[in-house]
Amino acid sequence: MMITRRGFHRRAGLLIAALGTTTAGCALLPPEPLPLTRFGAFTMTVTGGVAGVFRQLQVTPSDRIGLVLTERPAAGRISTETLNRIGTLLESEAFRREAARPRPDDMRCADTFVVTLRMGALTVSREDPCAPTPAPEWDKLTALLQPFWEGRFEEPLPAASAPPILVQEIASGRPTGRRAELGPDGQATLRSPDRVLRTGRLEVSQLAALTVLAARPLCRPAREFDDGFLISIGDQQAAAPVGNRIGPDCPELGAIAQLARTAVHL
Repeated sequence: MMITRRGFHRRAGLLIAALGTTTAGCALLPPEPLPLTRFGAFTMTVTGGVAGVFRQLQVTPSDRIGLVLTERPAAGRISTETLNRIGTLLESEAFRREAARPRPDDMRCADTFVVTLRMGALTVSREDPCAPTPAPEWDKLTALLQPFWEGRFEEPLPAASAPPILVQEIASGRPTGRRAELGPDGQATLRSPDRVLRTGRLEVSQLAALTVLAARPLCRPAREFDDGFLISIGDQQAAAPVGNRIGPDCPELGAIAQLARTAVHL
């Protein structure tokens, strides 16, 4: 059959249009879900913003303990029912498929926050852009975790006490002589070399956080701050001072310093 030049161009145009439709259709197909990671200990971390925020929620299902490292550190226990709901959500195909979606290219706000979930091999990040893409499964997760971010846990921790903790103030690389002593009952005392300056007391949720933090191995800061705090837990002393705010470098020690600063206005 003879094909005229006009017929050839018409057929070619139809073929290109068909290919374009097929390609667009493939692009609209939902992504394959991320591989299944079994529910276990996880962290959710908030970073970013103009001020360089760092906040973290740590959850260990094995002992049902939640620990929040913010300007107001707190700890408590999470009910088995709530943990089951969280685990079911994190393992669900809907959540893993939503997490596999590529990040949109829409414009971000200047003051963007990034929320990152890490659980074993699973890492999922969600930004707070100007025009957010709907993420209903992620929204369900954040709704379940929101009370814990606020220090509102469902059950108290089992009775336990932390060893004595000493938080020494460092300025220009040298101790100032001011130190905060945190007792196992939550009593806090700020001392100078020769006298007591102030006393205070940790709240129940703050004392719970201190107890959890004191039971963990001392982390080693990646950098040594000239201005900050040197922390001793019992007879163990941190290798280097931490800074004046909680950050990604040893946030647990930063949280202990924050508890001392709050209790006695250090």
